[in-house]
Amino acid sequence: YRSIDSITIQLQILLTEIGEPFSTNMNVEEYYENIKGRGEGIEISFDLTKTKFVGDLELLMIHILGYFCKDLTEKKVDVEFNKEKIKWLRQWNFFDNYYEWGLGNKDIMIPSVKGRDSERVISIRKIEDFNDVDRTVASVFSAKVKNLLVKEYGMDETLIRQFVSDVISEITQNIPQHSQSIGFVMAHAHMQERFLFDIDNIDFMDILYRKIDIKRIFENNNINLNCRYEIIPNYISRTVEIIGDAKYLIKHLGPIVRVYEISDRIPNIEIAIADGGIGIRQSLYNRAPKYYKNKSHYASIKEVLEGKFIKPKNENRGGILRAREFVESFGGSISIRSICARASNINNKIYHDYDEHWKTWRFFPGTQVSILIPRLSVNKNYGGWKNEWQ
Repeated sequence: YRSIDSITIQLQILLTEIGEPFSTNMNVEEYYENIKGRGEGIEISFDLTKTKFVGDLELLMIHILGYFCKDLTEKKVDVEFNKEKIKWLRQWNFFDNYYEWGLGNKDIMIPSVKGRDSERVISIRKIEDFNDVDRTVASVFSAKVKNLLVKEYGMDETLIRQFVSDVISEITQNIPQHSQSIGFVMAHAHMQERFLFDIDNIDFMDILYRKIDIKRIFENNNINLNCRYEIIPNYISRTVEIIGDAKYLIKHLGPIVRVYEISDRIPNIEIAIADGGIGIRQSLYNRAPKYYKNKSHYASIKEVLEGKFIKPKNENRGGILRAREFVESFGGSISIRSICARASNINNKIYHDYDEHWKTWRFFPGTQVSILIPRLSVNKNYGGWKNEWQ
């Protein structure tokens, strides 16, 4: 799969083949009960070898889908990983929970290398109960993370506590309280990088015998040693040359060093929270069946973002609205995908996202939340906090 979301296409095919395709008006709780074990004996494999991009939310979605398929077939899932991505996956403790639903893979044991393109705020953490929420919250108060939030985002102690309580704690509590499922959370601060150029005057034998001297190459090409690079041993470049009226496709096969510039300014924090539960609409329906009987999945997400949903009598929390207000105060955005609908809040407006071809989002178990918070700085003349995109 070239993107994680393309796995959901195959999931629809699988559910149809076992006679249990999902329909948007279904009771999700009943649906989960009906399909449990229905795929018994089926062997499922995720082929991620050609996947070019795996973001934070996608990492958590792999876990969610793995558990879902294990319940469906009562067998663990076989996964073929992109070897270049494994090092990155290990940085985020991806494999700590992998073996609960996935089969062993020798490639997983490749040693990890600390990444230079991000700062970890929360490594992947599994959420099963409120104790897990408390431990996740506590991890944000480490000296390293607090220093990052103070230095790069202008947060003081009060704002850090508000960030933890109104965003991370508020949303992760929904997993043990409402989802009827396990979930995951992770967060990290991205460094900004841009592609500079390729160096193609590399001797193939140096690559083969690992004699390549990156420092020498960088110095010879006047490149900052702090730049990130990747070695592509069998790179094929294609150029078109026009001679007269004819066009010729010229191919060049050989090793290159691809160089990226990394800025020392960190543009945003990305927070991903995901569960494989019953979804927002079903959770609200369970509280007020008559009111939510004819509500769509998208309408339910919108009510949650606006804080207009019906709360349980004993619940005093601010909900996702409180998280949204904090994120908005930083000029950030929040996107929620639940079962088969998605809505995003950008620049204080809620947008209805849908797949162009399907007019809705393909079924995916549970609820997934993605939050981006940009840097901000204090402007005393402004009279308070001023959002500044970096």
